[in-house]
Amino acid sequence: MFRAVACRQWGYRLGVSEQRHARETILFFDGACGFCQRSVRFVLANESRTRREAGDRLLFAPLGGETCGRVLGGLPMPEGVILVRGGRVLTRSDAAGEVLRLMGGVWSLVGAVVLAVPRGLREWAYGLIASRRRGLMRPMAGGVACAVPDASQRARLLA
Repeated sequence: MFRAVACRQWGYRLGVSEQRHARETILFFDGACGFCQRSVRFVLANESRTRREAGDRLLFAPLGGETCGRVLGGLPMPEGVILVRGGRVLTRSDAAGEVLRLMGGVWSLVGAVVLAVPRGLREWAYGLIASRRRGLMRPMAGGVACAVPDASQRARLLA
């Protein structure tokens, strides 16, 4: 296990004992939420080719999964998405804005604009969407075709 050190209201830094994950960029999301599932598919489909070819790829893991327990086991679990990048932990609107920025292309500009908005306003907007996310898009269920990720995308989905 590792120790986390609080560095800001919503940010944490991972201890050095989890070195592998300190070098990776992992987005933890609610795997039971249709909106979250579709958001992950959106990032996979729209991430810039340059970023993918550089090998600086974003990995994905469900909240409450094996990887989440191993990487974030000692942290308080806030509600919403969590991004671990370079040993730093971002949550909610900080994580969403940073993911957009990391996607490259025009999405980098969108992410920069999102992150330029005062945190209080971003958190209010994030909370508004998060409170309605389960009603926005239902998870894929029996009888509905679900997109099957290709081999390169499957390699980025962690347990």
